[in-house]
Amino acid sequence: EPRELATVAAAPTTHILDVRNANELANGTLAGALHIPLAELEGQLQRLDPSHRYLVHCAGGYRSMMAASLLQRAGYGQVANVLGGMSRIKADAPALVHQPVLA
Repeated sequence: EPRELATVAAAPTTHILDVRNANELANGTLAGALHIPLAELEGQLQRLDPSHRYLVHCAGGYRSMMAASLLQRAGYGQVANVLGGMSRIKADAPALVHQPVLA
């Protein structure tokens, strides 16, 4: 659930993984999230610790579902898809979303 994200992600071995494309980050980010676009995830797995827990999100939930499946197939046992993605996070827990400062 998006409202529980901050509490769950506070654990030292839990990470938020944002699989959106770079151009989507202007719509808001989550503090401390690791950004690896879905298209690059398989080639970037070495950046992730298989013993850690990952909360995966995208814009609406479809790509994060695919990313979570990829991670599980690669041996990452503690993976959760954030249902509804950034759209739902912004609706249910807007305080968690950081908007970029435009110059």
